[in-house]
Amino acid sequence: MRPILKRKSYRRGLIAIVAILIVSLTGSLAFEVGKRSGQQDQDAVPHLPALTTHTPLAASKPLTFDQSLAITDLPTMNGYADSTCPNLAANWMQAENAIPSPDINMGKFFHSYTPWPEGSALWLNKTSIGCGESVDIHASLSPTYNGKVDNQPRIFEAIRIGWYGGAGGRVTWTSSSVKLKYRKTPLPKNALRMIQTTWPTTLRISTASWLPGFYLIVSKLPNGNFESSAPLIIRAPYSNSTLALVHSTLTWAAYNTFGGRSLYVGPGLSKKQKSYERSRIVSMDRPLAGSGNELLFRDALPIVQLAEKNNISLNQYADTDINNSPAILSHFSGVVWSGHPEYWTQTLFDAAIAARNHGINLAFFGANTAYWRARLQPSPTGPDRQVIVYREATEDPAKIPADATLQFQDRIINEPPSLIDGSMTSAIGVSGELKSTSVNAWLGIPKNSVLKGFSKYSEIASHQDGIQAPTNVHSLFEGKFIFAGNPNVEELRYKKNSNAETDWWSAPSGAIVFSAGVNLWVCNLTDSCGMATVDSTTKDLLDTITVRVLTLWSHKINPSVELR
Repeated sequence: MRPILKRKSYRRGLIAIVAILIVSLTGSLAFEVGKRSGQQDQDAVPHLPALTTHTPLAASKPLTFDQSLAITDLPTMNGYADSTCPNLAANWMQAENAIPSPDINMGKFFHSYTPWPEGSALWLNKTSIGCGESVDIHASLSPTYNGKVDNQPRIFEAIRIGWYGGAGGRVTWTSSSVKLKYRKTPLPKNALRMIQTTWPTTLRISTASWLPGFYLIVSKLPNGNFESSAPLIIRAPYSNSTLALVHSTLTWAAYNTFGGRSLYVGPGLSKKQKSYERSRIVSMDRPLAGSGNELLFRDALPIVQLAEKNNISLNQYADTDINNSPAILSHFSGVVWSGHPEYWTQTLFDAAIAARNHGINLAFFGANTAYWRARLQPSPTGPDRQVIVYREATEDPAKIPADATLQFQDRIINEPPSLIDGSMTSAIGVSGELKSTSVNAWLGIPKNSVLKGFSKYSEIASHQDGIQAPTNVHSLFEGKFIFAGNPNVEELRYKKNSNAETDWWSAPSGAIVFSAGVNLWVCNLTDSCGMATVDSTTKDLLDTITVRVLTLWSHKINPSVELR
């Protein structure tokens, strides 16, 4: 909902902390590869045209929860084909995680966040591929903290995320040394203020021998730290698992500050100017930086690591995969979202509801779900690479409500996320704890358990009453969170609520829906997340609950028997 605030420890010490706070709190560091890192691009601000304003569309009638029960369409679109992976034995994941991983440890991930790619920067032409497909690396040199460019050759590595005896990942592929050039990042050219690089392909990778899973493609000096990283999902065949995990790549793109602009902020000397100079379209044809990079490490890695630690097989997808073909969801008993799935298209929104109405269990290990509606369009690299969100009704040129890129709960759209999971965002920038309200035996934890220590950077959600939410909600945990410092304008809108709730409920189709109610739930599962703040007791409780939900949600649940 806003640029993410940063964690307490970084590998660069005080200098890095200061730089991170500047990026996250002001968003005004306009990074252009080849310029001094962190230099503001103030010259570009007055030369861009103003956005055209429009008369806002009329309000739509509210879609009720009862009406949402009629949404059942899960179409196959754009010729989507299942992944084909040869020779996947029944125990392939356990065998893979038994391989030693001497070059990786959890600390590598904990310390790998930087406010901008330092030394080199990369992005991939695809985020999700089937087994054996190729992917292109687009890379450039980039300045270090002192503004210098190091011309030494780089290497690229593929790190498969898993458990690996507690290492958290394994290097599965390494390139030869590559001599990089620095490539310019074009400045915005029109009122939409989009940052998009046009770097040529540096290296094409064949994944013919790679296993399914979640990978980081990283650039580094030989034997050095990660300088830049990009996510790559290799999809398993449908038959591999009954449980799907959907990664929120649209949200990562929304928060990405590479080039000095995100969907939140741009360069400027005042808050008003920085907000106005934000991008209305963000491109995936650029490296991940700032909060976008942090969300990748915070929300994706821990849940994958925990699942593979417990031999829970997950078929993994990008949210753009589901947007491309909602029928993917029909192949699973349960579908899981992690952390902070804030940006959705209408296709994704309807697909989640349709899956639930088909009896497919849903689990949301986070908060702030489906808050902003986005539209997608292609970039020169491929389809669904540009994310459009105007935010303001007076700026959005949409002719009909179905095209408006506003909050789903906005009166023009009038389809709040409570239609999906029963919850609504209830506060951001808060801290607190969750106390048990009705902890039954199926959770596998003591009845009086308390989930303590969620930090002041939490975003939370709770069940909402009314015609746009289910009524049969079972609360597991609940807590009144408190605001840190002086809430800003966006935070103040929630000050009368600030109640977090972990709950579940059953749909008429038989599907069970779980909502964690706090966005930092996943971050606190393993030791790879630098924003983790809970104590070891709470961490063990979160691990147990998450594993129980993943295990149960992988098949059709009888709540009167299994959720008692």
